[in-house]
Amino acid sequence: MTWARQHIPEMINDLTDGYFSLAKKIDAKVAPVGIAWRNSLEARPDLVLHTEDKSHPNPMGSYLAGCVFYATLYDSSPQGLTGKIVVDGEIIADLSDEDALFFQGIAWETVGG
Repeated sequence: MTWARQHIPEMINDLTDGYFSLAKKIDAKVAPVGIAWRNSLEARPDLVLHTEDKSHPNPMGSYLAGCVFYATLYDSSPQGLTGKIVVDGEIIADLSDEDALFFQGIAWETVGG
């Protein structure tokens, strides 16, 4: 499930309904990334998850999405994973331990841990 645009946070309601409705019809699992984003922004509005275009994820948003996928696919808490995002040997993000633990917790709580 994708997230709402930064300037249209209420769109998460329609996204949630659509994703879960379709998942029920085809007996699929949903990685509730959008719900985790909403939960994160409600708990810590100081953290920015979008890029300047207000649509795509910045490294923090990508990290939270990855934690949600981990929790959904492995049915296990992402707590304890590294806070670094490395692509082709380049560090794209290096979250503080506090921020990484926060996102890991939000992901696990959202998925149902």
